[in-house]
Amino acid sequence: MVKMKLHRNWGNNEIIFGAVIRIECYTDAHLNILAIKDVYLDGPAHQAGLQPYKDFVLGTREISFKNLDDFAKYVEVNQDQEIRLFIYNSEREDVKEIALTPKSGWGGQGLLGCDASYGFFNKIPLRAKDKEALEAK
Repeated sequence: MVKMKLHRNWGNNEIIFGAVIRIECYTDAHLNILAIKDVYLDGPAHQAGLQPYKDFVLGTREISFKNLDDFAKYVEVNQDQEIRLFIYNSEREDVKEIALTPKSGWGGQGLLGCDASYGFFNKIPLRAKDKEALEAK
């Protein structure tokens, strides 16, 4: 149980809670996947260990990205600050959390030094055991 006291002393008379509550529906989260396509040498993505055509951005602890624009805005807003992303690697078939810092002065284009794409053709591939089970049918 959490007890909260509501009041208007937050510096804004319209706010009485002092927090933002957001509900995320993860029913279709498997459709909200960003595929890492290219990773450029010495960029933040390269330094964080992202692997092209094997890594997929699942989201952060707080949000899943609904589209490429959401991801781009998140990266831009957090420029020069460490961000943590959950990444699925299709070769290892595991999820890891990576830390990287979007920055413009790394010597290449963009803030991350990688290309990402979103949409129907960027789905996570089947795991090896699931693929074998499907082929056995």
